[in-house]
Amino acid sequence: MEDELWQRANHQVQTWQEQGEDALAIWDSSEWEKPESLASEDLCAVRSSKAKRLTHIKPGYYNPPGRPIFVPGLHWLAVIVIGRSVQLGPPMLATMRWWSSRGARASFTRDEEGKLLVERLLGWGRAVVHIFDQGFAGAFWLGVLLAFGLRFVLRWRGDYQLYDAQGNRRKAWRIAFGKRGWSERTIWDSRRAQWVHGSVLALPVTHPDHRETPLWLVVCRSKGRTPWYLLTAEPITTDEDAWRFDKSELAFQSPRLWRGPGKGEAAHDGHVGLRVSLACAGTPL
Repeated sequence: MEDELWQRANHQVQTWQEQGEDALAIWDSSEWEKPESLASEDLCAVRSSKAKRLTHIKPGYYNPPGRPIFVPGLHWLAVIVIGRSVQLGPPMLATMRWWSSRGARASFTRDEEGKLLVERLLGWGRAVVHIFDQGFAGAFWLGVLLAFGLRFVLRWRGDYQLYDAQGNRRKAWRIAFGKRGWSERTIWDSRRAQWVHGSVLALPVTHPDHRETPLWLVVCRSKGRTPWYLLTAEPITTDEDAWRFDKSELAFQSPRLWRGPGKGEAAHDGHVGLRVSLACAGTPL
């Protein structure tokens, strides 16, 4: 199954490359929770996102536990391939892996991410732009991406430090503080399911551990939400460039299984048909 998924995704990327189109390789990771199961020897302790949601403070009810709740489960890591526009087709799962932090086959997050990159994705070279959420932010992963010369957009933490254009080492939010956006647009906020007014700004920066490589910090602001900070090595000289990279991440909603073939409904091409809920580049697919 893993080989079949990879072959289909690889063929799609090559097709887009021949058409002069960039592909987005969207990385994501989380946990598969099995709170009632202890049967599998490979299950390890994972932080429960469901428990986190259920224990949010609800005024008038009770005070939730202050510490994170861990349950048996497995970690997973996946990469989805998608084009920059609706016309290039639906998203496609390229690869997905599960791993455990316990037992004879115990592993670590960065090890699994590195193995997936080297074993599968390096062959795409600069034909794709890798999109990473905040969990990948940090000097180590940034160094890996720069060492292999990959194109990327990395959601950065506002409290992580960078060097600004004047050579001052400051937190990302301080670098952007007080600076007006280059332009404003109405964009689709997939989390709140509504159109909002947003502004975008791009600033030249460097990382303390990689001072020789010029980077750009893209900042998107909209009313009622915390600003997004995106780090990329792609040159950004206009507001169109900034919006191009910002929308790759801002309007992306995690793919979800919506429905499969119903009773009596045939699968297509020998594969189970899945309908996917996704918003990318500001347009619901």
